[in-house]
Amino acid sequence: YSIYLAKPQVADHLLRSLYPLLINSLKEIKKNSLKAGATFIPSGAAKDIISRLYPAKLDGLILLNLGGGDPKKLWPVESFVLITDWLVIEKEKKVGVFVNPGQEYLFDEYRILLKKEFDLDILKISSSVFDEIGAIMQAASLVITGDTGYMHLAIGVSAPVLGIFTHTRPDAVEPDAAKFWSIFNPSSDQTGRDGKPLGDRIEVTAVKEKIIEILGELDGK
Repeated sequence: YSIYLAKPQVADHLLRSLYPLLINSLKEIKKNSLKAGATFIPSGAAKDIISRLYPAKLDGLILLNLGGGDPKKLWPVESFVLITDWLVIEKEKKVGVFVNPGQEYLFDEYRILLKKEFDLDILKISSSVFDEIGAIMQAASLVITGDTGYMHLAIGVSAPVLGIFTHTRPDAVEPDAAKFWSIFNPSSDQTGRDGKPLGDRIEVTAVKEKIIEILGELDGK
């Protein structure tokens, strides 16, 4: 309600985007039992659209989400660039990056740095339709994101998710889902209202180690 009062256009867009997901979820619940932790079920139409837009590109894809509503929750773009280079060159993974509506500048900065430093090509994903974004996430092998709406959507479609918590604490939002991992570095001098430490800088090496752990678990090693 507060979002609607402050930004009615944003609220209307969210409602229109989420309504098909809700209706489709109710239909699917009648036919199939939901996996633990699942909230959203992308529609068949969205899956068809995604398969046409990105044929044979989603299998094994690792998705990166650069954006978010609170700047404190954003992992640095240059850190995502370093992770991309490592994933593509050393781990031989395909990487896709979301272009967040209203934060296109983050992708532009990422693309410029990526080309300048490593001259790598990645899959640009610019859909702003929640149903389609959910379908993309569900088809990917891993979603790497800060504590943002995209993280919760990825959790909702039961995609494997690595949440990078640069400010908030993971225990406040951590879902009861088997395919969710988080990385958090407690601050020594910043605390929340509950007196618990907030997040601090997270190094690229720590994220690499976590990704190796996750990929090993997903591969059953």
